[in-house]
Amino acid sequence: MSSLGQPEPAQSPPLPILTIISKAFNEIHGQLNTACRREIKQRLSLNEFCSILELELQNIWGFARRIPDIVELNEAELRLLILHNFFPIFAVRQAFRWAELKTAQIPEDFWFEGGICLKTDELPVEWSKWFCEVTAVAHNFRMLIDWDIPCLASLIVLQIFKVGPSISGMITQTSVERFNSTYINALKDHCCQSSTQPSKLSRIVAQVNI
Repeated sequence: MSSLGQPEPAQSPPLPILTIISKAFNEIHGQLNTACRREIKQRLSLNEFCSILELELQNIWGFARRIPDIVELNEAELRLLILHNFFPIFAVRQAFRWAELKTAQIPEDFWFEGGICLKTDELPVEWSKWFCEVTAVAHNFRMLIDWDIPCLASLIVLQIFKVGPSISGMITQTSVERFNSTYINALKDHCCQSSTQPSKLSRIVAQVNI
């Protein structure tokens, strides 16, 4: 309690939402630690790979729980949105990680939660085509939009709130529309301040609709 006659300290202004989600992304995404990465020199079974996907899902869930005002949606709605949009989000994360691996000159093609790094021929056969397509677009995908972390984190947020016809009746539409509007407006300000590319915002938003 402050003593009599002394004013209460001024509260810090709230952080911009892109700052908050960028911090959440950096803390949850982590950094590629070459000393701790786990190399697997054989093809994974489907069961083993499903365990990796479960870790990825938990990571995306942890990020989503840190989105400002996410409590406007109940937990069942948020869980449904994440499950519905898991693979587009997972693909974006893998494209970003692919670029990080190449920057670090690491020979593996893919990096997963838990520090596991794999080459394409170490993936289950059933998943090889999907990951080859991710590899094919990863470089152009990143260069096209000139990623920075606020843009990447915002794209993932917008993907989380993408409502397909199969789940539209189970989601509070007004909340989702408000989230979309809030993040698109924040992205617009960010892109205008940080980029000389006038089409950067439209390119980011367009990725959500692919």
